[in-house]
Amino acid sequence: GRKGFHRLAQELWRGGKADLLCRAGESYLESEYYVQARGLFRKAKDVEPGHERARFLYNVASAFAFYYANKYTMALRFIDEARALAADSGWGEYESRLESLTEDIAREQRKRHREIL
Repeated sequence: GRKGFHRLAQELWRGGKADLLCRAGESYLESEYYVQARGLFRKAKDVEPGHERARFLYNVASAFAFYYANKYTMALRFIDEARALAADSGWGEYESRLESLTEDIAREQRKRHREIL
């Protein structure tokens, strides 16, 4: 049953359900399924509110999800949040991707500005 699955998952993944959700989210993130990754990181945060890696990756996935939804201001907000968490926690492996995303947003915003003029 459900309790048995949770017990089995905890035995298989000693970090618990939040770590398991986080790992699954990372797989989606690396495959560029940003909305799905964001959902899994949100679930990991719900299961374990203090899970800092899930909070960080939720912000990374959200930044990309909002970028592809053409919501650049929201994407920038999540980039800032991710960078703040990375600075505190030493998770710099996504820094180059966040930097490229920031540059892409700036380029899109300039293009939109030119179209308006």
